[in-house]
Amino acid sequence: MNNEEKILPEQEAADQNTNTEKKLSKGALIGIIGGAVALVAVVVVVLVVLLGGNKTPECTHVDKDDDYLCDLCGEHFDDGDEVPEQPAVITNDVTFIVKLDDGTVLSGVKFAIIRGETKIDLESDANGKATATLERFAYSIEYDADTLPEYCMADTFGIKVEEGTSEVNLVVIDNTPNGTAAKPFPVLESEVAVNIGAGQELIYVYRGSSMKILSLDNADVVVVYGDEERNASVDNPIYVVPTDIGKATYFTLKNPTNEEISCTLSFAAPLGSNENPIAVDESGATVTVNNEKTVYYSYTVTKDGFITLTCDNERNNITLTRILENDVPEVAQTNGLSSVSIEVVEGDVITIGVSALEANNNHQNQDYDIEISFTISEE
Repeated sequence: MNNEEKILPEQEAADQNTNTEKKLSKGALIGIIGGAVALVAVVVVVLVVLLGGNKTPECTHVDKDDDYLCDLCGEHFDDGDEVPEQPAVITNDVTFIVKLDDGTVLSGVKFAIIRGETKIDLESDANGKATATLERFAYSIEYDADTLPEYCMADTFGIKVEEGTSEVNLVVIDNTPNGTAAKPFPVLESEVAVNIGAGQELIYVYRGSSMKILSLDNADVVVVYGDEERNASVDNPIYVVPTDIGKATYFTLKNPTNEEISCTLSFAAPLGSNENPIAVDESGATVTVNNEKTVYYSYTVTKDGFITLTCDNERNNITLTRILENDVPEVAQTNGLSSVSIEVVEGDVITIGVSALEANNNHQNQDYDIEISFTISEE
């Protein structure tokens, strides 16, 4: 035997087995790595297919809140303002009933239902009714006053159509005078026919600014005006003097008898007032006045040309008034002058207001009231 170490058969076999195991472990490792690489490659391929390769997908911009930014990515984007959804139009069939405040229905009354540019013309039928299909909104109402009864006025000028609105009453107030405190008889003429039942009282109203003379041609009728309560005969009338211009002045006629009375009420402006001037001719007139009192006359022109008023009193203050077309007055005033002229046309009615200037240092010896005479001539 040589000096080399002797290798027994059992040891050689063991070494061969060890080498074999090491070789198998390395191969297995390589196989595992290879499989992993293959799996990654498959995943990459799938992702590429799904994502379109290396291309980044573009955003489909949407701007539903109209802030000019994409709701998905935030980039500036304007697709136009969104059109709001229109609510469904809801309508009601509405029947209008036109009636007086006492419940009496009125036919033939024309009125219109209005909202913005929309106008629906209606007319009440024999039952006082008119029907329209209306959207649920607020509406104004206009009436044709010529189709309302005399002394009547509408009292309903707006409505609101809402859920459940199917009938609307259009109330008309009847202001027909009946002699009560709520509806007194107006005095519009200088003479008024009066019928008063037994024991009845009738209330009258005067709306004016000038004084009136009230009288009756029946001594049984009692007049109540202010603190006065008596018969107002032609010889002993009651002077009705309004306290304020345009303010209503009331008086009452009472029949204390057991029978109906028919009579005439005279309610006239005093003679010589602007409403009831004294007629004169060229001879003129003489009147006592002062600076706070004016007496009125009227003169009717007989030919075209001029009229001249003459007065010698230096305190005279006389006004001539001619009414032109369109009720425009033409005025000339003496203001102390001895005469004044005005151009006229045949048929003109000239109003002459006679008053006096206030007394001054030159008139110290003259009374407050002064007598003024005037004449008129035509040329």
